[in-house]
Amino acid sequence: TDAYGVVCVLPAPVLTVGSEEGTGKVKLTWDPVEGAQRYVIYRSTSEDGDYIRMYRQKGTSYVNVARIEPHVTYYYKVCAVHENDAANSPCSEIVSGSWEPPTEEVK
Repeated sequence: TDAYGVVCVLPAPVLTVGSEEGTGKVKLTWDPVEGAQRYVIYRSTSEDGDYIRMYRQKGTSYVNVARIEPHVTYYYKVCAVHENDAANSPCSEIVSGSWEPPTEEVK
């Protein structure tokens, strides 16, 4: 008899973008994906550009604190990773955000 393996692909995370209170840095959040062991965050400087892997983590939020310039728009996507690499999710929809540092009040 033939044996067939079935691979169940995880659903893509649903990503939202905001800013971290106090710093104004880009903050991504998403709901947990059932079956995901980790999440991989990717970033690009253009929506259709090449995305680089920024971070790999277990949590469901990420603040972009490294390699970020103020007032520049960055594009992000997140993929859910299963313990079986063949079952990883497609990446989330692309979202964009920029770091808008807080302005100091002039007295």
